[in-house]
This record gives sequence, C-alpha cells and structure tokens, in this order.
Amino acid sequence: MPSWRWNHRSLSRNMGMRRLNHSSRRCWNRDMKKLLSDEQDAYLRKIAPGRSTKECVDALNERFNAHFTRVQIQNYKNNHRILSGKNCWEFVNHKKHRKYPEEIRNFIFENYKGTGHKKMSELIKEKFDYDMTPKQVDSFYGNNHLNSGITGWFKKGIVPKNKGKRLVDYMSPEMIERSKPTRFKPGQMPHNTVPVGTVKELKDGYLWVKINNQLKPKSKRVNWKPLHHIMYEFYNGPVPEGHDVMFLDGNVKNFSKDNLEVITKAERLYLNRHNFISSDPTITRSGLVLARMMNKTYKRKNQNGK
Repeated sequence: MPSWRWNHRSLSRNMGMRRLNHSSRRCWNRDMKKLLSDEQDAYLRKIAPGRSTKECVDALNERFNAHFTRVQIQNYKNNHRILSGKNCWEFVNHKKHRKYPEEIRNFIFENYKGTGHKKMSELIKEKFDYDMTPKQVDSFYGNNHLNSGITGWFKKGIVPKNKGKRLVDYMSPEMIERSKPTRFKPGQMPHNTVPVGTVKELKDGYLWVKINNQLKPKSKRVNWKPLHHIMYEFYNGPVPEGHDVMFLDGNVKNFSKDNLEVITKAERLYLNRHNFISSDPTITRSGLVLARMMNKTYKRKNQNGK
C-alpha cells in the first residue's frame, strides 16, 4: 500500500479521535453543569468567597436538602472557576493540630534564651511532668526559629576556672593520684611517633622521609622532607630557594640523577599550560627549555612596558 494513503488514513483517524475527544469533553462539561441547578449554582457562587469546600457543601446540603459530597463540589468549583479567594492552608486550624500543649509551648517561648535542648527537656519534665526529649526540643527550636544563643564555643577573652590555681585548689587528693599515670612527662613523645629515617607514601604517591623529631614543629617540612629533594641534594647540592624538584618522566618513584630537575613555579605553569610534560625525559627537558624561554620573554615584555 502506498505510504501516502497510510498517512492520509492516519491523519483522518487522528482527526476523528480529536473530534471524539472534543465532543466527549463537551458532553462531560454539560453533565457537570447539570450537577447543580441554576439556583444552586448562583448560591454556590455567592457563598464560595472566603469559605472552604467543606463549608460550601454543608451550606448547600442544608439549604437545598441535598446530598452533595465534597469531591463533587470541589470538581464543580474547579470546572467552573469558582474561587474562594484563599489558599488551602488558610482554612486549617493550626492550633488544633499542634503536637505539644499550649502551656508547654508558651513556657519554651519564654525561657528558650540561654537554655539548651537538654536543660529545657529537664525543665519541662520538672515543671509539667511531660516527657519531651532533647531531640524533640531541638526540632521545636528549629521549626519555630528559636535561637538559644548557646554555641558551645569558647568566647574571646574567657578565663579558665583553674587559671592561677594549683591542683589541690580544685581537685581532691584521690583525683590527683588517679591523674598522675595519665599526665605527659617533660620530653615525652606521642605513642604514634615514628623514628627518624622512616619513609612514608602520601596519597599522591610521593615519598617523604622523617629527618627530625621536634615535638611542636612550625611546619611539616621541619620533621619531614620529600625523598626526591633529598636525592637531588645528594646528586647536585642544595635546592635553590624558590625552586622545586620535578620528575622529568612523571614517575615519582624514579630517583635517578637524569630524571630530577629543579624548576620554578612559573616554569611549571608553562609546562602544564602547554602540555610540555611527557613520559619521555628528553621531550620534557625540551619542553622545559621552551618554558624557560617563554617565561623570560614574558618578564622582558613587562620590563619594557614599565
């Protein structure tokens, strides 16, 4: 069968279905209009503003001695654009559906400032003999946007209670004796201290070596040092200030002399920006030469511009 005939029949079929849908919709609307008489329709339009559907149903059934349901009237109002002028939640009596008694709510509103969840739970239990858990108090605070002002932080300038006091001033002799075994002794090292010379691997694959054992180092590099820095210094001497050591082939476990090279941050920027880094050390070294030329050119242009 030719395709145009099939398309023509499909078009006719679709148009027929559309006519059927329109006709059925008109019949449905006509049937819905018959749900209420003209007098009932006029009365519903008169009482609908400011009233809920349930109130309209009760008024209609009482006035006309009918048995309309809430669903029927709700659908009728929707189909005929009869509006109440209010949102659905405005018809709900929130006080009726509150979980906690009004006296407890008022007590919380009056005393929440400076009172935490646990303390408030104890006060409610003591005053009203009502079980309200700290978690429920927390939820109540959050739902009603109550902020007790308690953060749990040490405020700036706060003075510890034991400042300037001896142990005997705020601890009993028994407590002092029990605390002696757990005190830190001068020079005592933490239990997880590792010896100098320990090598550890970080998440990025780099190896670090422990070179010192200071108790309170100002930075990580006081006690630990990258192994490739140590190997470069072993081959070539100290790393210049402001420079870093890179692996030319990208293998962080290859510590051979020909694979380690010092570069600046600017040179590393050009290497990464122009994809000059390769798994072949020769190609990476050539890219490093280009990166240094580009960096010097940039500096020269800035000097001339000034």
